Amino acid sequence: MDCKSSLAGFPQSIYVSDSLAAQLRMKTKAKQLCLAHLSRELKKFEDVFSCQWATKLKLLFKETMIYKKQMQASDYSVENLRIKEFEKALTNLLSVDTSQMHQKEKTFVNRLLKRRDAILTFLY
Repeated sequence: MDCKSSLAGFPQSIYVSDSLAAQLRMKTKAKQLCLAHLSRELKKFEDVFSCQWATKLKLLFKETMIYKKQMQASDYSVENLRIKEFEKALTNLLSVDTSQMHQKEKTFVNRLLKRRDAILTFLY
């Protein structure tokens, strides 16, 4: 691959990212944050800070992945109320008051807010 083609990115692809800046700058159709990476970070927040918010978000990610495995082709062609429920739950969780959180948790929440549109891409 020459330099010009690598700069073009993957304009017809959905790129799964572990939030590295270079990955997030890549030209793509859409992005998906890696839920495995996010879940590992949430696990650390649970273990180190006893963060119940992290437990709830990790559970939401698990539920969305279980649902994805059950989805049928027809689930993509109509408005999917279950996906809307997941989106609403995510929005509610990201509305958390971070004033009492550790700085690492605040940074994590802010990163998710900034990349909100790349969290549940896989359901679409």
